[in-house]
Amino acid sequence: MIFIGLTLAVSAGWAFSYFGLSCFEQIIFHLKVPLEGTNTQFITDWFKKCFLKHF
Repeated sequence: MIFIGLTLAVSAGWAFSYFGLSCFEQIIFHLKVPLEGTNTQFITDWFKKCFLKHF
């Protein structure tokens, strides 16, 4: 349980540094649009900088 909380905390800090400060409407918009055709580099970056950071 501590691992999940720590991963979420590190992920939140990473998201602010990677994407900048976003308004709530912008977050909702991006949750609704399809990911087809978008750059998936941010998933790789998250995995390297947040998930693997704990190991």
